[in-house]
Amino acid sequence: MTQSRRPNGQFGYGSEKTAAWPEDIKRFGTHFKSSDISLGDRVSLVGGVVGDEIEIGDCVEVTDSILFDHTKIGSNTSVSDSVLRCRSSIGQSGLLTNCDVSTEAHIGDWCELHETRVGRYVKIGEEFTAHGQNDIQEGTDIGRSVALGMYASIGPSCSIGDNVSIQEQSHVGAMSIIGSNVMIGKRVTIAPGCTISSGAVIGDNAVLSYGTVISNGARVLDAQIVQASENI
Repeated sequence: MTQSRRPNGQFGYGSEKTAAWPEDIKRFGTHFKSSDISLGDRVSLVGGVVGDEIEIGDCVEVTDSILFDHTKIGSNTSVSDSVLRCRSSIGQSGLLTNCDVSTEAHIGDWCELHETRVGRYVKIGEEFTAHGQNDIQEGTDIGRSVALGMYASIGPSCSIGDNVSIQEQSHVGAMSIIGSNVMIGKRVTIAPGCTISSGAVIGDNAVLSYGTVISNGARVLDAQIVQASENI
């Protein structure tokens, strides 16, 4: 259980250690904006900068990362070479490498993100995976057990259901809605305002034009171009 673990004294950017830390807190070259942080047991902080009112759970490793004010990291999570901006959070048993998590973005438990930008106000459910070079733009809501392939991206204000796979180099346009149990293949282009209902399969290299609606369980063939006037 996380407890308040505040050292005696203040830390400024670039300052040396000036207070006694608990023995199970490993701190190597990390710069602290203040001492107002809450640390769990067996926490390792190596490099980087830590802001005000940070909450870090048990068994956490933070390496060469910047934690802005009011950020939260759950227990058994590893964060490296990343930025967590004000009031952002990641849940327990997570992994972040080379990520930029924007203000008030929230990542659930058991998530793994590599080289990913997460926009403002994004909400990501449990068991999410981003394999690398991904971009999730502001205001998007993602369900649980969603996977993004390399270079896949999601535009702003989208809604993604549970158990969705968006394969490599595919793009979901702004304000699109994707139901649960949907498979989107490689290099798919989904224009803004599309709706893909639950259970649908979108083949590789397919293109969905603005406002297209795909019905429950429908299949779009590889390289098929779908106009909004079509019913699939």
